[in-house]
Amino acid sequence: MNEDSLRLVRPGLPQSVDPRKPAFFLVMLMLLSISNPVAADTSISRDDFDVIDALMETLTDRIQGGEPDIALNSAQGALAQVDASARGISASDPLAVSNSFLDGISMRDSSSFEPDHPRPYEFLIDASTQPEGFPSNLFNTLFSLEQFDLTNPLAIGINTYAVYVNFTSRDNGPSYENWAYGTFTGELFIPQTGEFVLFENRIDVDGDNRDDLSVALTIEGLLNSGLETSPGLVPGLPRVDGIWINPTFQWKVNALNQTEALWGSLQNLEVSFMKGLAFDITLDDSESYAAVIDTRFTQPPYEFALGVGIERIEFDVSAANIVALAGTLLNSLIGSLNSSDFSLTSITAPYSVQIRNPNAPGTDIQTDCEDESYYDPVADNEAPSHEHKCGFGVGVGYIRFDGDGGGQSAPVLEMSYLDAGFHPEIGDTKLPEEVDITIRNDNIGENSFDSVEIYSDKGSDVYLHYYENRANVQDGESEFGNVTDARAWIHGLPSGNMGQQEINSIFTMIGEAPNSANLPGEVPNRLSLIIAIKNF
Repeated sequence: MNEDSLRLVRPGLPQSVDPRKPAFFLVMLMLLSISNPVAADTSISRDDFDVIDALMETLTDRIQGGEPDIALNSAQGALAQVDASARGISASDPLAVSNSFLDGISMRDSSSFEPDHPRPYEFLIDASTQPEGFPSNLFNTLFSLEQFDLTNPLAIGINTYAVYVNFTSRDNGPSYENWAYGTFTGELFIPQTGEFVLFENRIDVDGDNRDDLSVALTIEGLLNSGLETSPGLVPGLPRVDGIWINPTFQWKVNALNQTEALWGSLQNLEVSFMKGLAFDITLDDSESYAAVIDTRFTQPPYEFALGVGIERIEFDVSAANIVALAGTLLNSLIGSLNSSDFSLTSITAPYSVQIRNPNAPGTDIQTDCEDESYYDPVADNEAPSHEHKCGFGVGVGYIRFDGDGGGQSAPVLEMSYLDAGFHPEIGDTKLPEEVDITIRNDNIGENSFDSVEIYSDKGSDVYLHYYENRANVQDGESEFGNVTDARAWIHGLPSGNMGQQEINSIFTMIGEAPNSANLPGEVPNRLSLIIAIKNF
C-alpha cells in the first residue's frame, strides 16, 4: 500500500474472553487458603471454684484419722452377731409351714357346669313334652274344662294341676311313666270304691286299674296378703302399685297299700306337681309361669309331707286393674287385664322347706334301707344323688315363660329351683324322719348376707343343687340378672338342735339379732348346721 493512499479505520468486533483463566484463578485461590490454615485458641476455660480440691483434702484427712478402719470393724461386729444368731430351720418354723401350704394343690376347671335340670323342668322347657291342656293364658288358667268330669265337677282350670309319675323297678324290671291330673279339692267321689275323698287324688301307677298312690296339695296363707302403695295424686289417697301374699304349700304323697307287691321291687319313684299360670285374659300368647314341686323316693312313701313356705310373692298391678281382676274372676267375658298390667315381680327369701318322712305303723321301711342283697352302705354310698339306692329327694322351683312358644319351646325369661337329696352316711342305712331347710338372703343395704340353714333329726349325707337364671330379665339397676348354678355335697350332716341361745348368738354375730327389723323371716327355733356368707 502506498503511503499516499487513503485508509479507513473503525472499531473491530468484541473478542470472547478465555473461560479457562477465571477457573484457574479460583482453583489457585482455594489451594492457597488450605495451605495456610488459620491458627486459633482451642482450649476451654473451666473454673470449679476449688470444690474438687476441697473434697479431696477432706477425704485425705478422714483416711489419715482412721475412719475406714472404724467403719469396717463396726460392720464386721454387726455381721458376727447375725451369724451367731443363725440356726437350722425346723418343721414348726413359719417359713417351713408356709412351704407346705401348696402341698397337694391341684388345678380345677372353673368353667360353669353344663345345665343338669331335674326331669320336670326339662319337660316344661320343651313345650312339646308338656302335658295336654297346659294353660297359655288367664282364661285357660282359670276356666279350662279339659279335665271336667261328672264325678269331679270342680276340675276346672284354676283348681287343677298336672302330676307326673315315674316308677322304675330293680333288676331291670318293669317301669311305668304316667301323666295325671289332680285338683286342690280332691277327687270328691271314686265310683269304683264308692268313697268320698276330699283333698286327695288317687293315681294308678302300674295300670292295673287299682290305685297305688294318693297325692294332695294344699295352700295356706293366701289371706296373709297386703298392698304395696306410693303417694297418689290426691292427698291422703295412696296409689296401689302391687299386691303381695305369704303362701305356704304342703305337698303330700302316700302309698295306699304298703304291702302291695309293686313296692317290693321299687328302685326309684318320682312324683312331681306342676301348675301353670298365665295372666293375659286374651287368647293370645301370654307371659306365663310354671310352679314345680318334685319328690323322689327309694322307699315306699307313707304320709310323706313337704311344706314350702315363701316369705313373700309380689305382683305388680295398677289400681285400675284390681277392679278388672275382680271382674275377670266373676265373668270371663269382662275385663282387660293382661300380662303387662299384672305380673309376678319378685319372690322374696327366705324359702323354707319342711320335710316329714314318718314310718308306717309297725315298720321302719321308710327310714331304713337295710337290704344286703341290694344296697351296700359302703360301696353304694358315693353314687350320684338321683341314682342313689337309698334316700329321698325334694325340689321346689318355678319357670317364667315369655308366651307359650306356639307349640314349640317357649322362651324362658327366668328359672329358679332348689333340689335336695338325703342319703345315709357311709356305713349306715338310716334316713332322717324330719328335715328343715331354709334358704335366706338379705340384699338390702351394705350389711347383706346369704345363708343355708338345715335341721335334721338324723345324721346324713345331703346333696344340694341351687339353680337360678335371671340373665334375660332386668335385676335392679342392672340390665341383666345373674346366673347361679351351685352344687354341693355335705357328708356327715350333724343332727339335733344347737339350742336357742346358741342360735340367737349366731344370728347376732352376722348382724341380724332376733327381732331385727331387717331380718328376712324369723330366727329358727331348731338348727343343726348353718352356712352363712356375710357382706360387711
